[in-house]
Amino acid sequence: MKTVIIADDLTGACDTAVKLCGGGRSVNVYLSNQIAKIEEPGAAINTNSRSLSTEEAFEKLSAIARELKKQTGIRIYKKIDSLFRGNVAAEAEALRTVLGYQSILINSAVPGNHRAVRNGKLAAPDSICDGLDIIPSVFCGKEKECVSIPLETVRAGSAALAEEIEKSISAGIRYLIVDSETEADLAVTAEASGLFENTVLPAGAAGFIAPLAKIQNRRNRKIVERNLTKRNSGPLLFVLGTNNPVTVNQIKHLKRVENVPMVTVHAKEILNGKTTAERSRCISEAEHIMQSDPELLLLTVTETDSENSEPVFDAAAENAEIAACCTDIAVSLTETCSFRGMIVSGGTTAQLLLEKMRIPSLTVLSEFAPGIPIARIENRQYGSMLIATKSGGYGEKETLSDLKAFL
Repeated sequence: MKTVIIADDLTGACDTAVKLCGGGRSVNVYLSNQIAKIEEPGAAINTNSRSLSTEEAFEKLSAIARELKKQTGIRIYKKIDSLFRGNVAAEAEALRTVLGYQSILINSAVPGNHRAVRNGKLAAPDSICDGLDIIPSVFCGKEKECVSIPLETVRAGSAALAEEIEKSISAGIRYLIVDSETEADLAVTAEASGLFENTVLPAGAAGFIAPLAKIQNRRNRKIVERNLTKRNSGPLLFVLGTNNPVTVNQIKHLKRVENVPMVTVHAKEILNGKTTAERSRCISEAEHIMQSDPELLLLTVTETDSENSEPVFDAAAENAEIAACCTDIAVSLTETCSFRGMIVSGGTTAQLLLEKMRIPSLTVLSEFAPGIPIARIENRQYGSMLIATKSGGYGEKETLSDLKAFL
């Protein structure tokens, strides 16, 4: 059996796909609706549907599900955002309807990134979504089809949880939201849900798929071990198209520990209609820096020189105009400079960058840290290059500096 992950953005597809890697296995991440024959251990599909309307997302996921239904020997995992952003209910319902599942079991906990669910409410202390009441907020209008399974049931063991799942399915419940705080809670949920493989669609963030993959029976197979220690020559390119406070702190730490050449895209200029001039300025500045043969180049929208500067765009929404400008600059640089690798933060930024580089898929190799996968991209123009992707809110303050050393 092969696992197919369906995610609504690129960083989500990658940080979930990496959970299927290990022992030399790699996983393809498809960046469009052109789905090839899925090979073991599976694949991830980025539907790029988070910003679509509810109706558009439902139709897109339905079409993808119909294509997947033509293949045999696959199991589906619906990746959802750990903060429940996007069209969670519509996309899950599209898959349930087309693929014939009775219910959907959702466990969105990611203990490694401080995400948990307690009493049916999201616990995310580093986010404005902390305390979100999941059922009325995410499944508005479908409350009678939902149930919240408490932590005490999970802690009673997989048999008790399986009994509750079976009872809920028999009662016509379509959405089962399971409390979890720890890796052990995730493992219990995975063991229980594995008993309902043909009737219950598993859904969750990156945390849930790891124990789920361990529970599901996989055949041993001989795979050539990929060597991540071999480095190409050339500098690194950091493309940080988000002003999420977590990424801001990572940039400040990186600047404190070493002298980092940086090009800052002025978001205010873009939002005031001066995109062309801002793009030209940044490209010129970056090309001048590259003449000195630096070890890395940092391209960011974050004004880190002023401690009192206020964000000028919505980090959560990842303003499309700003992401478009940043990626135009990055692509221009990759066409004139040979980079050995890239670190890209922000889902919209990562998606746009790979589209403009005409990269149809990437191969996820391993996980640097929770939510930060390492992948390889290959084509004739860029050769073979490693790329790390991360959501704006993921990582510790040392993450960027540690990634630099790793890559």
